[in-house]
Amino acid sequence: SILVDTPGRFLAWGHYDETGMDYVTAETPTELSIFSDVPIMKVSSLAGHTLLLLASGEIFCFGVNDYGQCGLGHQQAVVVPERITYFDSLSSDGCWDCQSRVDFFVSGQQTSIFVVNGDVYTAGGDFVDDSGYEGVDYYLAGGGGDAGGIGKVTGELPSGSAHYVSRCGRGAYVFTNSSIFYWGATEMSGAGVYDPQVLPTPNEASWLNSLGVYHIFDSAYDHAFALALSDDGSRSLIAWGDNSGGVLGAGDGSAWSTVFAPVVIDLAELPFGAHQIINVIAGESHAFILPTSGTLFGAGAADMGQLGASRDFEETSFVEVEGVSSVSTVAVAGSTSTALTRGGELLVWGNCDAASAALCCLADDSGVYAAEPMACATDAIDPMFLSGVAGGSAHFSAWV
Repeated sequence: SILVDTPGRFLAWGHYDETGMDYVTAETPTELSIFSDVPIMKVSSLAGHTLLLLASGEIFCFGVNDYGQCGLGHQQAVVVPERITYFDSLSSDGCWDCQSRVDFFVSGQQTSIFVVNGDVYTAGGDFVDDSGYEGVDYYLAGGGGDAGGIGKVTGELPSGSAHYVSRCGRGAYVFTNSSIFYWGATEMSGAGVYDPQVLPTPNEASWLNSLGVYHIFDSAYDHAFALALSDDGSRSLIAWGDNSGGVLGAGDGSAWSTVFAPVVIDLAELPFGAHQIINVIAGESHAFILPTSGTLFGAGAADMGQLGASRDFEETSFVEVEGVSSVSTVAVAGSTSTALTRGGELLVWGNCDAASAALCCLADDSGVYAAEPMACATDAIDPMFLSGVAGGSAHFSAWV
């Protein structure tokens, strides 16, 4: 039987320990019952681990944890979701006040970043193995916590001033009421120059402030999309970073190059009308724009059906994704995509080969690629009652 709208129901499908289901491959959305009856307020799942905030104020983590990115005090994979207790010590009344204190959080490839009481904390990323290898998130571990632990980030960031953090690939952006701060790989900063050095703690990003940037969308990859407000009050979409496959939608001239300075993305030919952009989702080499109309637009690699049917090998400007409409939310895992529609459908498309078949809700790779979005069937819950979807590097999740 299909169950319906019980709060806190959380589904995952995909591969191995990322799903929180004890190293299994889940070919259909499968429920993790630990969150039953407690509404899920926020989910972040950019890579191999997932963070969840419940209405109770409790924060849980599961998935890959080899760099201590869950902030649980150890570096073992977390196959049964565990509660993060570090922030309990910041309040005398335990975790029941966590929701008001944990303002924001975001996962990453090897780190998690939290905003608590206006301060920024990190978990993971600072691990160096016996050969001297520093993980890709090494310089995002600005908090300097112990192995598997959590530490506070300092730098130029004024104490108690942060209200949210966005991260794109190897860089992170902290927003305060008056400014934006950046730390991580310098080439991802949007400052306009290639510089191999890194910023180990947040520095004020005056170049983004001058552009009127007021929101940056999270991405697991080295490309960034941001909304900016111009002097005349109009909104624009700007982008920078790795443009493999034309993922930035900046036109033919910059395809397969790295764009170090933010460029304005030309959306004049798209049928937006009065609709506003509500989300931009970036995958490995393709990206989607979702406006309030529910029409989905994509750019970048299309060789595995990432942008739907009837598309070229790559699209260097944003085009409408055929076969999907009335989208309420969309997520990407590598070269595979999933979307919830306002009509209650859960759709998947893109790469469905042997390594990604489970992402497409398939038991085998007989389809290889799915350019036409197809329904992802589940007996666990009617998709009509799902409120969100998220994508990691090898799994998807959905929740009520």
